Amino acid sequence: MSRYTCNRFAEDLNHGPYTSVGCYPVFFVMCDGGVLCHRCAVAEKRSIRAAIRRRAVRAWAYSGWIPYALEANLEDPQLYCSGCNGRIESAYAESEVAE
Repeated sequence: MSRYTCNRFAEDLNHGPYTSVGCYPVFFVMCDGGVLCHRCAVAEKRSIRAAIRRRAVRAWAYSGWIPYALEANLEDPQLYCSGCNGRIESAYAESEVAE
């Protein structure tokens, strides 16, 4: 997998909190193993862009603010954002949460 760039991060933010096909809820997987909801990624976009830029200059510069991937939450009703501790909506497991 190629490294996450500022341009790719901007594109992923512009897509919004849902995928364009199927409207599945998305979240960012971070390099430290945490996850960020779309709302927190937008709120922390300056910190995330700065971390991505630092890593581009110094390959050893590690930060938990660097995204690894953008994923859709299909079936995990217990996925919580590392930033706000809010539950990240799932596409197919919502009925399990209500029960």
